[in-house]
Amino acid sequence: MHLVLMIILCASTTVVAQDNTALFSRIENAIRQKAPNWKLEKMQISKNGKYVYYRWKSGKSAVTILMLVHTSSQEVAKNFNALADDLEINGLKMRRLGSSLQNLGDENYLWEGYYDRKLTGVYFRKGKVIVNVSASSTEMAKQFALHVADEIPTDS
Repeated sequence: MHLVLMIILCASTTVVAQDNTALFSRIENAIRQKAPNWKLEKMQISKNGKYVYYRWKSGKSAVTILMLVHTSSQEVAKNFNALADDLEINGLKMRRLGSSLQNLGDENYLWEGYYDRKLTGVYFRKGKVIVNVSASSTEMAKQFALHVADEIPTDS
């Protein structure tokens, strides 16, 4: 899965957008405050500043977050499944579960790994941001998804 994320993150060549960097920093700081037992193991921002990848670790547990910032919320709504499709093409095939979370972004769904049901996650959009959170438990994924969503402005 890490190779998949590296391919996506390295695909662009423009300069990091300043407003996205501020959003990414807010999210990082919020998770540090709300989940103090978790340590940021890795953070990588794409060259164009549209994608960010985080890997948080606590003991043997890990949570990964991949975010994509679009130019408008209309573009995000139209392309909501594009990131999930990209992840699947690059090896992370998700089985969409029949449930979603109330009060999480504009649209969301829970998923489990198609080949490895031990991997689970939350996929959502809020404003102009699409987020995929994956973890070894649904509760961890939900918790981190809520932390991230709290920091994304509705009109981001």
